[in-house]
Amino acid sequence: MNRKLVFGILIGLSSILSLVFIVLRNMDLAVFFMCILFTFTNLSRVYSFREKGYTKEANWMKWMAVVFAIGAVVILYLYLF
Repeated sequence: MNRKLVFGILIGLSSILSLVFIVLRNMDLAVFFMCILFTFTNLSRVYSFREKGYTKEANWMKWMAVVFAIGAVVILYLYLF
């Protein structure tokens, strides 16, 4: 599958899930899926920047994706336990 298509599906799915949980007033899961959304968008930017030759910006986006992924894991841990 195409990388852009996979990231598009993942970004769309996580944004829809975050909106659903906002409507259902479950803010813990809404914030969790927003962190997942930011992780996927930053990862797609990493690949986009690397293809264009912007290595410094790609490295910055990679670490931003790591920060949001760690945040998502922490939020999931706090939600489950």
